Amino acid sequence: SMSRMRRRLIGSRWVAVTRGATAEKRARSLELRRDMTPAERVLWGALRMRRRGVRFRRQHVIAGLIVDFYAPQIGLVIEVDGAVHDVQIAEDMSRTTVLEALRLTVVRFRNGEILDDLDIVIDRLDTTIDAMRTAPPSSRP
Repeated sequence: SMSRMRRRLIGSRWVAVTRGATAEKRARSLELRRDMTPAERVLWGALRMRRRGVRFRRQHVIAGLIVDFYAPQIGLVIEVDGAVHDVQIAEDMSRTTVLEALRLTVVRFRNGEILDDLDIVIDRLDTTIDAMRTAPPSSRP
């Protein structure tokens, strides 16, 4: 069963928080942190020491979903997508819908983008982070 949702004021914005991720989700999250894909490992290398003053968590549970990277300070979720097929595209869209309903911003990168063009990925992320940090809370999604 999905845990009951609460909202907490973080800075000047209300953010939905899950009331205690299930033990199963926490265990799976730990497992995913241990077994990151090569692309996730490379991206975490760029995110782990804060980007633009923003701290990221990896394999974090939000509303029963385990997201790849999450910056609670600005409400940014980064998802790393592997192979593309119709079922996965539909599932990703569904996950994005749930996360956006919680007023979180979701940015997706493909494995290949991270492994082949990390500089471009980081530039895009820095631009997104800067825009989210300077936008007045009311104009944020």
